[in-house]
Amino acid sequence: MKIGEADGKQKYFWNMAGSVCSATLSVILLLAVNRILGEEEGGFFSLAYANAQLMMVIGGFEVRALQSTDIKSEFRFQTYFTLRVITIVLMLMICAVYAGSFNFGSPKGKAVMVFGAYKAVEALADVFSGMFQQQDRIDLCGKASALRMMVSTIVFVSALLICRDLSIAGICMTTASFFLLFLYDLPLAGCFRDTEIWLSFKKIKTLFWAAVPLFISAFIMMYINNAPRYAIEAYCTDVEQNVYGILYMPSFVMHLFSLFLFRPVLVDMKAKWDSHDVAAVKRYMQKSSLFILAIAILCIWLGVWIGLPVFSIMYGIDLKIYKNTFIIILLYGMFNAYNNYFYYVLAVMRKQKKIMSAYILALACMSFLAPYLVRNQGLSGAALSSVLTAAVLTVVLLVLSMITMAGHKKAAFRLPQSSKR
Repeated sequence: MKIGEADGKQKYFWNMAGSVCSATLSVILLLAVNRILGEEEGGFFSLAYANAQLMMVIGGFEVRALQSTDIKSEFRFQTYFTLRVITIVLMLMICAVYAGSFNFGSPKGKAVMVFGAYKAVEALADVFSGMFQQQDRIDLCGKASALRMMVSTIVFVSALLICRDLSIAGICMTTASFFLLFLYDLPLAGCFRDTEIWLSFKKIKTLFWAAVPLFISAFIMMYINNAPRYAIEAYCTDVEQNVYGILYMPSFVMHLFSLFLFRPVLVDMKAKWDSHDVAAVKRYMQKSSLFILAIAILCIWLGVWIGLPVFSIMYGIDLKIYKNTFIIILLYGMFNAYNNYFYYVLAVMRKQKKIMSAYILALACMSFLAPYLVRNQGLSGAALSSVLTAAVLTVVLLVLSMITMAGHKKAAFRLPQSSKR
């Protein structure tokens, strides 16, 4: 397969297209399940899909943040690929254990396993997207993501209409995504050099330990996102689980939309950081922060005045009584978008341990807040636990970013003096 060149506009467009398709996938799937199978099955799907996203963190092991900014090719592609295969196997094993806790034959158990397998395919495709981004071809990542999401949606909804079975529809979607990986991603990968699979255990070990702090941070982040759902599973009904899933979707969409902002500039940001151009990095951060704020204000306004009534009609559920809870969840989406951005900023700075310390603090907050607030306030308590934890995390990550930049600037100032000696 031959690929042409891409200019900056194409890169931004296709990255945005991929982010939009990723953001809307879970919304459409949940809508289809609710409309075709009902609210209880919607609750099964909501829990299973959220858990699958948590499992994908294990599968990806947060290597993408290192791979996409590895502008000096510290690790070869086969090292990234081999580690990804190992982590995906681990992901599927853990997913099977969790599915077994519900009984494999139960609707929840089957749903957890099936959607875990779907996310495993996504995790495998992500290692190729990381290579495309490393080569400054983020447009290829967007094209692959958009195609995968569109095909997955069409296959899932079609299978659901025909079979009326959540697990069978999930299996069909997973199979389609797997074949698409071989028909599209692999041929694209062949256009770049150094794509052979080769084992180097020393390099794999080095990459593994470099990624561990990022993985722990990302796993905690996804657990924080899911902790209210687990508390709802313990103290509320499947119908309430479904309602929370519907209310949560726009906040997750806000988070995914923010990705198309900074992913195209990560490689350039890393180059600026390595050359000690702290002022340029600071400008990136200021522009990105303002953009996220603008997107958040727009999403909150549209969500309250347009989204809530539309969702009530779409899902066939009266959601107006959850207006205050919905606003809190949207605020959580804003803080979550900031957290994801500062996470990548600190990853570019290679401050993985600082990221991990911030997320451990957030985990301590959520571990206390979620069970207590959900037990006493139900869905509104779930929303409150999320936004309070996310706000604390945003402040901590911002402070760590500013401290790191100040230290980097001082180091750059001393470099000429040391060289003169």
